[in-house]
Amino acid sequence: MKKILSSDYFWGNLQLQFLLAKPSNLDGLADRVASGSKRTELDQWIAKYEQEALEYVLGADMTRDLITAIEYEPADPPVPEDEPDPKWAWLKGIIYDETAKVSFVANYIWFKHDRFTSVKQTARAIVEKKVGNAEVVSNTINSVDIWNEFIVLGRKVQSLIIANESFADDVYVLPCLRNINEFGI
Repeated sequence: MKKILSSDYFWGNLQLQFLLAKPSNLDGLADRVASGSKRTELDQWIAKYEQEALEYVLGADMTRDLITAIEYEPADPPVPEDEPDPKWAWLKGIIYDETAKVSFVANYIWFKHDRFTSVKQTARAIVEKKVGNAEVVSNTINSVDIWNEFIVLGRKVQSLIIANESFADDVYVLPCLRNINEFGI
């Protein structure tokens, strides 16, 4: 799948600090290189989890059809009957709000990124990071909020799909989306 989501969607409560570092900052070469490396890592997280996020909300079949329509390239000469239904462009537009830079996909990727980078696996155990004299605090509340926002955004997309007559004759089954709490249940 071609990557659709960009780092522009990671702002506000989804903000990742390393995205704020600009190449023109006077932090030094090492900081700029590290920031560039982290940006590349974010692109890898997007490549790995973007389709999974879509499948979580849309189901595997609708995600497959959406990706096929998004990645459609017309033949030469174009064959009008092969062109994707406009409903797919509409669906992409409600999933990826280009104006507000909001998407449930960004929430899902932030959640995965936070979950797997807040601890480090070593040969002896899984450990939390410790920075100098700073105190490590749990990010559980923020993670729960991000996940639950993912669910709200996903349900909104599902409701719009159900209300759209273009999808009325389709036999897609939309997955059930569930909130979590700080206890992981």
